Amino acid sequence: MAAFDEAPDLSAAEVRTLPLTQLVVDENLYSRTAINYQAIATYEELYEEDPARLPPLDVCQQTRPKRYLLADGFLRYYAAIRTKITALPCRIFVGTPRDAFLHGVAMNSRQQGQPYHYHDYQKLVRWFVTDAELSTLSHREITRSSTFWIAPKLIGTCNTEAQKVCTMRRSLPYVPANSPTRALNRGP
Repeated sequence: MAAFDEAPDLSAAEVRTLPLTQLVVDENLYSRTAINYQAIATYEELYEEDPARLPPLDVCQQTRPKRYLLADGFLRYYAAIRTKITALPCRIFVGTPRDAFLHGVAMNSRQQGQPYHYHDYQKLVRWFVTDAELSTLSHREITRSSTFWIAPKLIGTCNTEAQKVCTMRRSLPYVPANSPTRALNRGP
């Protein structure tokens, strides 16, 4: 996937019913900062009525190691778990964790009824400005090419914050977890 607005076309994707236990749910791949429990409750009701009423989950199949990363449908996944559903239809595409994250961002900005919150934008921008490929784009290029509108000023602010964090982390000495020095610095 070349840019964050290029979600794979899943119209002809393979749809398979996968056990939920086979899905890897990585919170770092969830594009929002908070979980909408009201939406989960709504999805629970829909699953109890007829599980086919909701669209399939989108999963990213990795070949090494072979696993299925949840890319889009986190709230539907949580609702299914709470309603004791053990398997759901999944649209499968092949990619990396980065592809899964970018796909989730693109899908949420296009089709979901829940708009992104300011804190969600901050999380997304921090991710964009620390991504090896996307960080090479100017703030205006990110704004122009994204599937949702981000103010260039917000990109600049988050970029500055991310650079400060990186600088701070690089300036800290590395202390192994089992070091006696680390134990002394923990405090009371």
